[in-house]
Amino acid sequence: MKAGKIFTLTLIIGLSNLVFGQKDTIFKFTGEVIPCKLVEIGNDIIKYTRPELNPDLAFTINYSACSRVVTANGKNVVLQENLNNQENYSQQNKRAIKFNFLTPLTNYWEVSYEKSIEPGKSMEVNLGFNFGTTEIFGSSDEETTGFNARFGYKLLKSPDFYLAGMKYSHILKGAYIKPELVISSLNHSGKAYQYDHATLTSSEQGYSYKTLGAAFMVNLGKQVVYSDSFLIDYFVGIGYGAVTKYDESAEMDEDSYYYSYGTGEVHRGGIIITDGSPKIALSAGLRIGFLY
Repeated sequence: MKAGKIFTLTLIIGLSNLVFGQKDTIFKFTGEVIPCKLVEIGNDIIKYTRPELNPDLAFTINYSACSRVVTANGKNVVLQENLNNQENYSQQNKRAIKFNFLTPLTNYWEVSYEKSIEPGKSMEVNLGFNFGTTEIFGSSDEETTGFNARFGYKLLKSPDFYLAGMKYSHILKGAYIKPELVISSLNHSGKAYQYDHATLTSSEQGYSYKTLGAAFMVNLGKQVVYSDSFLIDYFVGIGYGAVTKYDESAEMDEDSYYYSYGTGEVHRGGIIITDGSPKIALSAGLRIGFLY
């Protein structure tokens, strides 16, 4: 009985030494493991001591060098650099409604919705509508109606270098790159002029057709935020597109020559998809909006 009590007491003491004798541990991305005693985990920096080296000497290490930190009791400490810490932006508006400022001049109206996903990343959806004659690159008698939808994923430019405590001035502000998928469906109608070689006369004939366009684009831009309530977003974009024409009106007489006053095979709807091969998609815009 006495021997059993001694064994139990020894086991308890051994386990206590094992638990309370453990050290905090810092794991670096390089694979190095640092047994230590954590003193402070601050903004972007960890302070610790190495009692086996010098109990009075304090060391520091940046978050960016550490893959994880484990405390003596086995708990994992979540490390998040100041720049990407959601708590630093908790008081800022993270959603915006925007309007394309210049496109109404071409009878195209567009509204956009943007929402921050996390610091440096946001999603944006645009919906636009064409109404009436579109005059770009010269005069056109062609009526264009339809809609356009754009789906983009915006990535803010990260700093060229980091300073302790650095963060974005606003979660939606800064230079960015935005990959984007564009889909549009348009109805076209207008007048063509038929020239008859036999009689040397011309006549007017109406026409209509529909187009379905799609493009993948890469946009470069910058968004400026004022007082967490108003923003200006300007950008240019380029990519590759495709256009399908269907539901054309009755075919014209092959013995006659037709011409129209317009821009030719150009698909519009928030973007311009040029004729030829490959089809190049072009876009540019100036948006103003409000945050909430």
